Amino acid sequence: MSFLEWIQEGEKVFGANFTDDILFSKLLTFVLSNRIKDKSKLIILGSRSLPGLNYLHKNLENKFETIERKIVYFACDDEIMHKRWMKRENKIISLLSFRELLRKDTNMGVCEISESADILFENTVMLDDQSLVSKAKIFGIY
Repeated sequence: MSFLEWIQEGEKVFGANFTDDILFSKLLTFVLSNRIKDKSKLIILGSRSLPGLNYLHKNLENKFETIERKIVYFACDDEIMHKRWMKRENKIISLLSFRELLRKDTNMGVCEISESADILFENTVMLDDQSLVSKAKIFGIY
């Protein structure tokens, strides 16, 4: 069973928020572990769905005091993403195959996230962690 088939089967059985419920459960366990002192500084990375982000935010607000939400979107050229993906995953695929992976992300709702972003970064150069923190501080998100 592929990942997509697993998600579709889970949504049939448990409802449209199947994966969001799993993510929220894991996130809540992490937050309640007290490893995060300031709950307002929580950062969620890698979401592919605006409804999923909204779901997580709403449920976090139900558990804790008001949590300010800012959506930060990192935009990048397909060719740069392709190179980074191959390096990170230690796999070699064609740019055409990689663009097919991106199309799946688009179908999941990534474009909705970019259109709703409070802050948009053009991520076309490699930055070290400290540079990213500095940029985040400028926008009041770190």
